[in-house]
Amino acid sequence: MLVVAYHLHWNVTDLLGGIEPRWISELLDTFGAAGVHMFFVLSGFVIAMSLRGAPLSWPYVGRFALRRSVRLDPPYWAAIALCLGMNMLAARLFADLADRGHVDPGQVLAHLFYVQEILGYEHISAVFWTLCIEIQFYLFFIFVLRFWAIRDSPQKVPRAAVTTVALVMLVSLLIDATKTHLPVPGLFVRHWHMFATGVLVCWVLHGDVDTRWAVAAVAGQLLILGWMPNFSRIMTLVAVLVLVAGPRWGAVASMLRSTLSQYLGRISYSIYLTHAVIGWSTISVMKRLLGSEPSLWHAVASMTAGLAASVISADLLNRLIERPAIRLSKRIELPVSRH
Repeated sequence: MLVVAYHLHWNVTDLLGGIEPRWISELLDTFGAAGVHMFFVLSGFVIAMSLRGAPLSWPYVGRFALRRSVRLDPPYWAAIALCLGMNMLAARLFADLADRGHVDPGQVLAHLFYVQEILGYEHISAVFWTLCIEIQFYLFFIFVLRFWAIRDSPQKVPRAAVTTVALVMLVSLLIDATKTHLPVPGLFVRHWHMFATGVLVCWVLHGDVDTRWAVAAVAGQLLILGWMPNFSRIMTLVAVLVLVAGPRWGAVASMLRSTLSQYLGRISYSIYLTHAVIGWSTISVMKRLLGSEPSLWHAVASMTAGLAASVISADLLNRLIERPAIRLSKRIELPVSRH
């Protein structure tokens, strides 16, 4: 929700006209912008947990990839259609937005396969770039595990796989810290160290590898990235703290089990997909109706409406598309280990 507020806040800055307390914008800039870092760590943890003890044969890899695709693609494709529909509607209603009615078939096709940035297309929605990174990581990680899989002991994470993850993580840290230009745009390499941190924490907490690997991952980030003024660098470590201490920390565990947290957790994917178009557009419409002169009450009302529209649209997407996709994905059976 901080990420959502951070994005929507950009659309009300002109309404605030500099009258908001500075700490509010700093809070959103600090934690909202850094939410993606935590998201990538959690994603690495979840995918590593999903593949623990899996019989990593090629049939398993194929079915696992298909299962993830069936679970993730329909809501994403629906969000793409929603963005295109909103753009066409805006082009018809507002003369100054007429250029938004144009649809590039190549851009849409690239989006369907998560390769738009690699192919040089702009994102239809500003948040879609993280999904492209996510898919690349899934594919790379499962192929690393498959390459080093020990067939007679599928419950054990091969040392070679752990070493590979650690080495790629080191390279990623160096690339990120030095802001090295990548020859191909849109690659996940710069963000690998965040995913890898989650992977190593998962393996450590489940007793698959020695604790020193996770300690080394955290120490490496501190040494290479450093305690930079940009707090987003530290959010990776905050995610580690939540994963390690959260279940044992009563207050945190209670918060995560609350009805509100569970609800937002269920619709989190849908709200991420829709807020940048629905929430943003809601604020834009209110500005057209009520004017864009600086006004605190207008800014608060617009922000509230944008947040509410984001949650409502996400709830609908979750009920109509995401939940059926989840049920369908679970019908794809995965091969079971004989061990």
